[in-house]
Amino acid sequence: LNQQGFWNVRVTQGVDAILTHLVSWGAVGTVIFLLFIAAFLSEIFLLARAKRASGPLAAAFVAAGAYLVIALFSYPQNFTLYFFLFACAGIASSFRMADKDGQGTVVFASSSNRAFAWPFAAVAAIAIVAALSYANARRYIGAVSFARGMEIGRGTGDMEKAIPFLMRGARLDRGNEVYLQVLAQAFLAQGNALAGQAVKDGGSPESEEKVAAAVNAAIAFSEQAAQANEKSVANFLALAGVYEAVMPLNPGVAENAFAAYAIAAYLEPNNPAIPVSLGRAHMAYADRIPKEKRDAEYQAALSAFEAALALKSDYAPAHFALVSVFDREGRPAEALARAERLRSIAPNDAGILFQLGIVHYQAERFLKAQEVLADAVKVAPDYANALYFLGLAYDRNGDRASALAQFERVLRLNPGNADIAAVISNVKSGRPALASDSAPQPLEDAAGEVLKIR
Repeated sequence: LNQQGFWNVRVTQGVDAILTHLVSWGAVGTVIFLLFIAAFLSEIFLLARAKRASGPLAAAFVAAGAYLVIALFSYPQNFTLYFFLFACAGIASSFRMADKDGQGTVVFASSSNRAFAWPFAAVAAIAIVAALSYANARRYIGAVSFARGMEIGRGTGDMEKAIPFLMRGARLDRGNEVYLQVLAQAFLAQGNALAGQAVKDGGSPESEEKVAAAVNAAIAFSEQAAQANEKSVANFLALAGVYEAVMPLNPGVAENAFAAYAIAAYLEPNNPAIPVSLGRAHMAYADRIPKEKRDAEYQAALSAFEAALALKSDYAPAHFALVSVFDREGRPAEALARAERLRSIAPNDAGILFQLGIVHYQAERFLKAQEVLADAVKVAPDYANALYFLGLAYDRNGDRASALAQFERVLRLNPGNADIAAVISNVKSGRPALASDSAPQPLEDAAGEVLKIR
């Protein structure tokens, strides 16, 4: 399956409701449900033969019941299907009870013991319905609050205002792993914003405490999501991602990230994306530790990437990651060979070609970077970042005319961008495109949004 185009498609349910239940409920649960369906079919069959069921309303319920049973074997499960199924079952039963008694009155029992049991059962049923209604009302209110928090977070990016709404949603719908995951990401975003502000302000004990509180909350909510559903791969991948994001502030959490990725790999052993993520985490950790200890992390990353390729031999991210490992280990020939293999695997993927061009550029293989980035631009002519770095590669190779042409194309795509205007000015005046010694950065468009490296 990993060699097919649908290797990464997640299947959440079967082609029909019954097949879905066979997986989610097991054989026993499915048999019990089928017995209910059999009883329901018996009820509507008897209703169709009943003397008082000759009216159009009863006939309509008989037809609806038959259709709903057929739908169970024809359509995926959904709330509407089950709502009408159980409603139809209840109404069909009431018609049958009315038919047994000529006046439409249901006689529950003749003995005193049963007479007591029926009202008790009715009260218990009412209590259960009330409890369920209360729980559903809490979930609904929580969903409204959560949606409001999402709207604020996406619209303004102000996590200070969004988090209280998200918190209320998670509190009203306890155990909702999706809410907990989003809360973790919200606190992580808040921590990043606070850390950036602290750097601008020169740092203070109070700002450090705020950053630490946001980071700890992100970890706590992500761990709660993983505990809420310990068989969810997404929960453990999200948890590992949070630990990895915290790694620059606290490299000590690296082992927690590795452990979360290991659990995800155990739950989904045939997914090549998981070992690639694990390998990247090892590489990120290597950047945070002394040089003499990095080789062990590079070897762990190398093993992870090779494990991914053992699962899916044409998995481009694994090949790309291996190029980075070989470059960091000082093995340029192997890096170049792996890069050429990656080009043959994804010759029309502009994103992969762009990333590969960046790797060549950072390794100072400027001619190879120029070649690969030119391919990326052929695939996606308006890819601003690819054009920008292609211009830088031309500039490093001494072809200023071609470099200027690329930068001017970028400016047309991003009119008013001050950074690219400065680069053009440098090239026209005979200076290097990047006048400063700073590393080249992704561009920003006129609206201030970063054109991120894909």
